[in-house]
Amino acid sequence: MLSPAKLTQRLPVAIVSSDHRAVDQLLRALQRCADIVVVGVYADSWQASRGGGPLQPRVYIIDIEKGTDQQGLDIGLQLRRRSPNAGIVLLTAQGDPRFLTSLPPAATHGWAYLVKSLAGDSLTMERAVQSVASGLVVVDPSIVARMRPKRDGLLAALTEREQEILSLVAQGLSNAGIAQRLVLAEKSVENRLVEIYRKLELDGGHADHNPRVQAVLLYLQHSVLHHDSPAEPRP
Repeated sequence: MLSPAKLTQRLPVAIVSSDHRAVDQLLRALQRCADIVVVGVYADSWQASRGGGPLQPRVYIIDIEKGTDQQGLDIGLQLRRRSPNAGIVLLTAQGDPRFLTSLPPAATHGWAYLVKSLAGDSLTMERAVQSVASGLVVVDPSIVARMRPKRDGLLAALTEREQEILSLVAQGLSNAGIAQRLVLAEKSVENRLVEIYRKLELDGGHADHNPRVQAVLLYLQHSVLHHDSPAEPRP
């Protein structure tokens, strides 16, 4: 058993799922993450909201299972009432994260939307958990790959490279990660993000509005999914 001192050095995570197979996959995946420790497994939100232990979860992983995405959102908001700064990772089979744009303005920080089949992928889960713990919004890469800017929408003002960078921000990559992926200098990524925020009219100086979070939400709001309509060519 980990000592309290070692526990506090790791990110405490709770799993909310009644699917034993998904729980087993998550436990195995998270055990491979050195900076994460699972401090609770609950069958439903009622148990999770009343759970106790040496550490309160900084992140909840919620398996939406047979419910709707909106139900998953409501569960996350319910848990947030107990732990306002907790990050929420939603596992779903629905594959449409745009409902996240309906979040109350004060609750937009710290959400991830992943397809359930990635529950056993330790790298994806680790990135999502760490991102939501930092207050960011993350979308499953396989879903981002199917998203296209709405014709004549807000994202149309961005260049192809800027749209690519924004899509990587949506996947939870850091500036350093984006620079490595695109073979760019990190400073170049920073400068391009400043330009993206300017074009999207985001205020990076407002303490309550992380421009990275707001940019991802706008990305979702002003995009279409390939299965909804024909893919629109990138500029």
